[in-house]
Amino acid sequence: MPARKPILCSACFLPQRRRARSSKFALQCRAGSFARPDVRERLDAIGFVPVGNTPEEFAAIIRVERARWGKVIKEANIKAEP
Repeated sequence: MPARKPILCSACFLPQRRRARSSKFALQCRAGSFARPDVRERLDAIGFVPVGNTPEEFAAIIRVERARWGKVIKEANIKAEP
C-alpha cells in the first residue's frame, strides 16, 4: 500500500434548518479563535493546521471522503460493532 498522509478533520455541524446568519456567526467565532496567538501556538504545538473553509467547501471534502472510504469499507466487508 502506498504511503499516505493521515488527515484529521474537526468540524462544527449545525442543524440544516439553522439560519444563514447563525452559521455565519459560528464561522466568524471559530475563525476569530484560530487567529488568537495563544490558540495558534497551542495548535501548532500539536501539529494541527486550521483551515477554516466554508460550509460548501467542507461538504465537498466530506463527499469525496465518503466515496473513497465507502468503497474501501464495502470491498473489505467492514461492519460496525454494536
